Amino acid sequence: MDNIVRNKQLEWKTREGVKHVNMSGAARRDFTLIELLVVVAIIAILAGMLLPALSQARNKANGMKCLANCKQLGSALLMYTNDYDSWLPTATEKGGTPAYWKLQLAPYTGRAQVTWSNMVKDLKGFGQPSIFGCPTWAGVPPANSNWQTGEPGVYAGLGWNRWLCYNPELSSNGSDGPQKITYFKQRPTETALVGDVPDGTIHTGAQDNYVTIARANDGLPTRIASRHSKGGNYLWADGHAEWRSLVEMNSGKNDIPNWYFKAH
Repeated sequence: MDNIVRNKQLEWKTREGVKHVNMSGAARRDFTLIELLVVVAIIAILAGMLLPALSQARNKANGMKCLANCKQLGSALLMYTNDYDSWLPTATEKGGTPAYWKLQLAPYTGRAQVTWSNMVKDLKGFGQPSIFGCPTWAGVPPANSNWQTGEPGVYAGLGWNRWLCYNPELSSNGSDGPQKITYFKQRPTETALVGDVPDGTIHTGAQDNYVTIARANDGLPTRIASRHSKGGNYLWADGHAEWRSLVEMNSGKNDIPNWYFKAH
């Protein structure tokens, strides 16, 4: 009987009415409207302080993922050049859509025996979620979304250097023709092969703008991104991956504006 009494809530009457008392003797009361509003205001303030920090942390994590993708592509590139007598992949097959380099690197990224027609439709293997993509890339211009939906394996956020190994049918003496990794003898760490293409939400233009990288004033608009702390991630000719600012990539070095886009 005593246990039953102890487990029940006690009630006692006051002038305000009936109050409930727990076993410790403390009276329970409801929150007032003002108190609830204060709690809501505090939560809103804390959320306003935390959300930007969480957003920055997410963007940083995505930037690191993009850089890691470039590093994996560097490993695939070195294996490819070992198998093909130091020859680099080419952006196009015969001057067509500049995404052929992906197909050439496919066997070294776990995608063996892939055809071009299959590759361009393969979002997971070659599109934005793959190692050929950047997680924070905003895609092609909204007005041209059919480019990406029609060929999700082509558009991924990373692109090949427009001025190196572009067309295999051109003379190898020109930068647009096939080249060997051994051509980059002096400064292979300063020649970008793959990098972040611009976001279509802030950049318009032809399809090549979102599958190749190039600096401004080369007869082309800027084809490099600034979404990672005002810069982009790049795979360099020696196989390493590194971030560089948009300003530096566009300005060049040693009074040569296209320094980072040519062989040294």
